[in-house]
Amino acid sequence: MNTLKTLIDGKDTFEVIRDRVAYILAQESVNQQNLAAAEAGKNPADYALRVFIERLLPWQEWIDFDSVETDRTPIVNVCFDSDNIELASSSLADQQKYVGKFNIDCYGLGISSERPIGGYDPGDKGSAVAAQHAGRIVRNILMASENLYFRFPRGVVWQRYIESRTMFQPKAVDVAVQHVAGLRLVLSVGFTEGSIQYVPETLEYLGATIFRTDDDEVYAEVDIDYTTT
Repeated sequence: MNTLKTLIDGKDTFEVIRDRVAYILAQESVNQQNLAAAEAGKNPADYALRVFIERLLPWQEWIDFDSVETDRTPIVNVCFDSDNIELASSSLADQQKYVGKFNIDCYGLGISSERPIGGYDPGDKGSAVAAQHAGRIVRNILMASENLYFRFPRGVVWQRYIESRTMFQPKAVDVAVQHVAGLRLVLSVGFTEGSIQYVPETLEYLGATIFRTDDDEVYAEVDIDYTTT
């Protein structure tokens, strides 16, 4: 029975893409803050994002929040959802094309407050606005022309687009979390997955005996040592 000659010690492409998306969002959040600081009237904090990967409850610290001490920076969580193969564009042997779905959840925290000149700002509205604001930043970053292929060499990512956006109410143990709202962006990415290929062993020595065709008398012997040629 033939066995694999290569150790499986690398990530699949979908994992690498997930990590790259999170890295780009974190990096560009800092870049946008720097750009905002250089422009009069712009608040760098409006472009701040806290980025996580594969978290179940990244907003858990907001459950029992203190309106003064709590970090209200929007939270972004990048998760792989699913993928499907495109057989027409795939090889049976070495490379397969997949279209994968990645959920990018943007969470916002809202805190109810009284207006200085009268009135009331409800926290639930503030959380929705904050989540949508974070989603706007995320969409613009990922759909920027500089990120057409997520900075991979050509042939890794085929295309990417935001497939849908949906508001949702985060829950902890089936209980809705007050003043926290979420916006899910579904990112669709076409990409190439590779597979381990057979690596033939290097021929080092060849020994052969040549017989006559009529009576099987030994005609010649050949010995070749490829390590010395």
